[in-house]
Amino acid sequence: MLAHVERYQLYYQDKTRDYPYRGINEDTPKELIRWFAMIDVLEEHAYAEEIDWRDSAENIAASLSRIKEKTGIRIDTGMDLSFLDGNETVEELETERILNLIGLNAVEHGYSLMNIDFDSDSYVICLVPNKVYKQCKKLLQGTGFTISSF
Repeated sequence: MLAHVERYQLYYQDKTRDYPYRGINEDTPKELIRWFAMIDVLEEHAYAEEIDWRDSAENIAASLSRIKEKTGIRIDTGMDLSFLDGNETVEELETERILNLIGLNAVEHGYSLMNIDFDSDSYVICLVPNKVYKQCKKLLQGTGFTISSF
């Protein structure tokens, strides 16, 4: 799969079933195809997970567990839920709020919960050391591609 990142034409040919999902067509710029290829490689090798904008806390926790297992990161990615009153549950929280709470906790342990933006209503998340996040952010300046952290 790594060869597909360098040779985007092969990636383009190999992923025809994913075109509608990724919004790829014959007019898609090669830089964007490379961006999708990078995301796919990260996901296929469990360094990243795609989270739907309305995903459950349980699914988000499972995704983070897979990332932590693959990367060997040994931090608690829990959330401070002390603000919930007796009438609220974590299941009622929106996905972005859950990711922000996890991100706040991750930063305290020296990690960033990173989102790789691909103009979608879902999130591609990675858990990386804060230093790596800052380096990635700097490398992407001026490219038209973005990452953010929760």
